[in-house]
Amino acid sequence: MFEGNSENQYPLWIVEAKRGYDKQQDEHTHFQLLQCIKHHNSIIKFAQELEEVISPVMFFQFIATALEICFAGFQAKLVSDWGPNFFKCVMYTLANILQTFCYCRFGEGIINESNNFALAVYNNRWYEESTKFKFSVKMVLMRSQKPLQLVAGKFYTVSLESFARLLNMSYSFLTILQQVNE
Repeated sequence: MFEGNSENQYPLWIVEAKRGYDKQQDEHTHFQLLQCIKHHNSIIKFAQELEEVISPVMFFQFIATALEICFAGFQAKLVSDWGPNFFKCVMYTLANILQTFCYCRFGEGIINESNNFALAVYNNRWYEESTKFKFSVKMVLMRSQKPLQLVAGKFYTVSLESFARLLNMSYSFLTILQQVNE
């Protein structure tokens, strides 16, 4: 069996001998990688279960927040005084925005950590390891092509980008509502 490196073609045992191959160390390294893969798979399973439970909640939260921002902004525009009702409305809207932001920040963290896992696996000296180890790395990288993410209502990814779109959409609805009122 031949294993190619970037410069020459050597039989696998020569490549391993040149780098001071230690079978026990190789098995230990592969075992550690497999433990990381198992842990990553349990995280994937947990994220899928979490998405099943929280996806409808996040979907309705996003809709409620968009409507709340729109209507609270419209109501604030109609109210001429800065009385207690105005501040109640503003505080309620800020609480909704903060709650939605927390969901989106958590979703962004999941995406980033999923990408970081793939980078961590790739940025080791996998090319100096055994064929078995390289195959495991290849499988991890193939799985990592699609980052782990939460999806709200099966429509959109929960991330900071979707949070920004939500705020933008709410503002657009608010301006339309104001134009219709005038």
